[in-house]
Amino acid sequence: MASVRKRTWTTGGKVKTAWVVDYFDQHGKRRLKTFETKKAADVWRVTAQHEVRQGIHTPASVSITVEEAGDLWLAQGEMDGLEPSTLMQYRQHLEYHIKPLIGAVKLADLSPGMVQAFRNDLIREGRSRVMAKKAVASLGALLANAMTAGKVARNVVREQARETRRQNRLDRRHDKRLQVGVDIHRPRMKSRAFWRTRKAAGDR
Repeated sequence: MASVRKRTWTTGGKVKTAWVVDYFDQHGKRRLKTFETKKAADVWRVTAQHEVRQGIHTPASVSITVEEAGDLWLAQGEMDGLEPSTLMQYRQHLEYHIKPLIGAVKLADLSPGMVQAFRNDLIREGRSRVMAKKAVASLGALLANAMTAGKVARNVVREQARETRRQNRLDRRHDKRLQVGVDIHRPRMKSRAFWRTRKAAGDR
């Protein structure tokens, strides 16, 4: 079971508040994780409980960072005999784009929203949209390798991509041009008999 409780303390004469998720992982070890808001704590608690039931939860306290996962990814690529040019490209993505922005973030703390923020930060710092897309793809490959190695429970890049595709489908559905007879009823034409009746009634 997991619970969310409020923690209050005073520092420097100011009262501070935080929300703590108190839970047990799949190995029966008690864990604590702190959040600034109750909403964030509640959302994380639901996700953590699901991962614990699946036996794939990785506590933040023992999680490796994106930088460490990136090094494992490159080492695995070398072990698998990838082309030198491919490894060089992956290394450049890691060293010049991924590590400077999110290298210190723990895998367990990554979220789909952080993937979008990472892409936006790359573009704001002068990378092209094409390069930003490639860097995000490399981050996804990095996380896929970490999942295979049992270092993280989820690939947030793939989750974010699925959500983007779902939203695009909804947008296309709403933007579809209205069709007469489908979205708009076709106007009914008055028959000649109708007009003859109107004329006979004196409606000229």
